Amino acid sequence: MNKKLSTFITPLILSAALLAAPAFSQGLELEAKVPGTLQGELGYASMKYWVTTADGTVVQLWSDTEVDENLTGKSGQQVSLNGATVTYSDGSVYFSPKFAAQAAKAALEFTIDKNEYDDVIRIQLDGQTISSVNDYYTASIDKEFTTSNGKVALIQLGSGGTACPAEYMLVIARHDAQPLVTPTFGTCSDIPEITTKGEDIFMNFPGNPDEKWAWDHSAYRLYKQ
Repeated sequence: MNKKLSTFITPLILSAALLAAPAFSQGLELEAKVPGTLQGELGYASMKYWVTTADGTVVQLWSDTEVDENLTGKSGQQVSLNGATVTYSDGSVYFSPKFAAQAAKAALEFTIDKNEYDDVIRIQLDGQTISSVNDYYTASIDKEFTTSNGKVALIQLGSGGTACPAEYMLVIARHDAQPLVTPTFGTCSDIPEITTKGEDIFMNFPGNPDEKWAWDHSAYRLYKQ
């Protein structure tokens, strides 16, 4: 269906026209395929998609799983689709969109690795070492926080003694940037009080004196209050 429809045709008549599109059979053959771009307002009814261009032309889309995955919920929005106009042996014409493959997002999984052959503690993100420390006896992920664009992990570093049981560091991972590792902080206490507000993290450490630290996620900054 590639003819221009009059502007007074109602959505109900348009839906009926789409439902009347040619039924595909085993004998149907592809006769032409012309690459191009289709721009206009996306429409959807009765499990069929179409685009109404700026001059009022209504172009039906070839529907498949990929179209559903990329266009579901976008009816009424302006779209710009790359693909090809395809013509079949029964005279039916459709636009077949081609969507760019989306790279899978990294898992952003934090792990701690300590090799038995050395004293180096490795902090890893998705199996890759992003920081190493060798002045501590143990390291563990004390807490993890999910953000809109990644994760933040609070790492506890243990000395193995009683004079300074623990210090802390933050590791920040984002899908759109390299990971960030902060300097160590804390009062040597291993019982901090941790609260959050939105994506900001607040950490109160008992000591003499007490210390309050905060992670400002919007500013991407660790600071002492």
